[in-house]
Amino acid sequence: QGRDLAKNNVLLITPRGLNFLVGSNAAGDEPLANAATAATYALIYARSQRAQQRGLVPYVRTNMECFALQQITYTLGGQMGTKHSFVVGLGSKAPNRAQHRQASCPADKTVKCTVANALLSVNPNPNVITGAVVAGPDGDDWFANDRTSDQSRVSVTYNVPFMAAVAGLLHYDINPTQCR
Repeated sequence: QGRDLAKNNVLLITPRGLNFLVGSNAAGDEPLANAATAATYALIYARSQRAQQRGLVPYVRTNMECFALQQITYTLGGQMGTKHSFVVGLGSKAPNRAQHRQASCPADKTVKCTVANALLSVNPNPNVITGAVVAGPDGDDWFANDRTSDQSRVSVTYNVPFMAAVAGLLHYDINPTQCR
């Protein structure tokens, strides 16, 4: 699954517009990090000297920038339909059961952190790790807000490409009015 018959990586585009590679060890089960990395590369290349030397036309540059904006907008909860943010602490439908030990352990430090009261608890995380990006949804845009699910994992490797893309969008002042 996730590869064509020749065992090549396949670009998956979810019904709500998230783009990510499946069948890649690099992508793994990390669709949002994969999409944010692609967005970052699109922004870097669109404004690069090499692209200008090769005659990248403004229309293509705009498409690359709008692709980046669309991927980050999806992560922030602006995708069509669910309006589900994938950034902890952002919006009313943000993940609140991220798979993160310090976030899921009891806030009362006198209570020992165990599998039962942390990982397997059905309650929202007592310690909010605001700004953490989760691994993300499946190919049908479904997300399990459950800390036992791989979809709710958080990692610096998810946040770095996301923040790089956000910084690029802000730096180049890319906004929805430029995209159709």
